[in-house]
Parts: sequence; structure tokens; C-alpha cells
Amino acid sequence: MTLSANNNGITFNKKKLRKILTESYRFVSNLEKYCNFPDQVQTEVSDDEREERKVHKEETLHDKQNKPIVDVKKRLRGLEEIEMKLKEIKGKKLKDIKDIRYKKNLKTRLNKQKKVAAFKQDKETKKQKKMLEKQKRKEALENKEGGERTEETSNNEQKDKIIFNKDSKMVFNKIDFTGLGKEKKNSKGKKGKIEKDPKQLLENVKKSNSEIKSLEESGEVAKAKKIKEKHMWMSALKRAEGVKVKDDVDLLKKTVRKQTQLKNQRKKKWEARVHAVEKKKEERQQKRTDNIAARKKEKKKNKIKKSVKKGRIVL
Repeated sequence: MTLSANNNGITFNKKKLRKILTESYRFVSNLEKYCNFPDQVQTEVSDDEREERKVHKEETLHDKQNKPIVDVKKRLRGLEEIEMKLKEIKGKKLKDIKDIRYKKNLKTRLNKQKKVAAFKQDKETKKQKKMLEKQKRKEALENKEGGERTEETSNNEQKDKIIFNKDSKMVFNKIDFTGLGKEKKNSKGKKGKIEKDPKQLLENVKKSNSEIKSLEESGEVAKAKKIKEKHMWMSALKRAEGVKVKDDVDLLKKTVRKQTQLKNQRKKKWEARVHAVEKKKEERQQKRTDNIAARKKEKKKNKIKKSVKKGRIVL
């Protein structure tokens, strides 16, 4: 085996090393052939020892045959079977580790079965409860619809009611005022659509004000006054019903200004967020490209090192 030392390190001659190793292996194998080494040392066993071993074997066989508990591989099914088995084992003294483990296993299985049964029961009760609630809701809805229908039919009957006079003759020019006192209610109890957009409300108020102003300028003061009164009455009625009337121009302008400010703030926030996300993306991309470049550089370095070690490249 020859070793050639360079400035960078030591290089081995592989062919010569392989040759030396094969020669040494042949020498050792030939040595084993010519020298008869004993495979196993045989010791003489006395008759007493043999007898003892025989007795021990018989005892272990007897213990295995008279095992008190059923084989562990046999699977038990159901809560009742497991409980019965545990009751059987409780009275007996357990010596074998397998039996103790079997008892522990039975206990864990019993607890698991109980938990599963309780969970199933709970699930079933919840399901039944949900079904009952659904049924109740359905019945309530049906009753409500039925009541509304009966009200409608009774109103129709009152409309179609024919009036008779004292002489039991039909009268056509009489009106029945019995059902006029009752208020008509909307089936769903809605108050109607209310305009909520402040811009639209401001436009409507400005429009109505401009109309009144134009009428006053043209000389139709009475008409303008009538329209004003009408608007006042309408707003008063709405307030009485509990509806918020938004007809103040200054307040509406204020709300519009607030809304525009909020909109601008949200826009700025969103733009800042988008900018931050884009910046993070660019940073990640740059980091990735830098890492890839560094890895490539490292690979090249390692390749050069290996080739120098093998003697392919001389630096």
C-alpha cells in the first residue's frame, strides 16, 4: 500500500489496498481449514440433573393444562359478558402475569363500553329533543297561518254581509259599520320600506325645498303652503308611528361628511395593508432567491473539494 502526500491532503492507492485485503482473507480462510477448531464444547450431564430437568418440565406442563382463566386471544363481546368475566375472576388469586394483564384489559374494556353506551344515549336524547322542537315550531306556524286565514275569511264575510230592514226586506243603500273600528294589520307586521341612505335623503329634502321655493317665486304661495303642511303632517304621523324622520338638511350634510371621511380612512387602511402584503411577498421572494444562490455556491464548493480529494483536480 502506497500513500502519496500532496499539499492538500493524503491520497490512497485503491487497487493495491484491495489486493492486500484479498490476500489476507485467503490466508485466514486457509488457516481455518488446516487447523481443526472444535465447534462446540460438550459437557457431560449427570443422571440427577437429567431427572431434575424432567420433573421441572412435567410440572410446567401440568400448570399450563390447569390454567384457571380462559385464553387471552378469545374475545368477549358486550357489557354483560365482560362484567360476568370480571365477577368470575374477582374471587380467584392471580399468580400469572398474563392473567393479571387480562383482568386489567377487561376493566379498561368495560369502562370504554360504558362510555360508548352513555355517549350513544346522549346523542339519541338530543336527536329526539331536536325533533320535538321542530314539530312544535311547525305546529305553531300552522296555527298562526290558520288564524290569519280565519281573520281574512271573517272580513270577507263582513264585506259580503247583506242587510235586512224591520220588514225582513233586503236593503241596498245601507252601509254596515260594524267592522270599521277594527284596524287592519300587515300579515308580517312590517312598517314598510324606509330610506336609510343619507345622500338620497338629502337629495329628496333638497328637491322638495326647491319645489316649494320655485312655487313661492312664481306667485303660487297657497300651493306652496299646502305642500309644506302636507310634509309636516306626514312627518308628524311617521314620528307618532315610531319612525325616525330625517329631514334636517344640516344633520344630513354632517352624516354624509362623516360617511365620506370613514370611507377615505378605510380606503387608506386597505391601501396600506395591500402595500405591506406586497412588500412581504417581495422580501420572501428575495430571501428565496438568495438561499437558492447560496445553496448552488455551496454545492459547487463541495464538488470541487471532492474532486481534489480524488485527485481529479489539482489546485
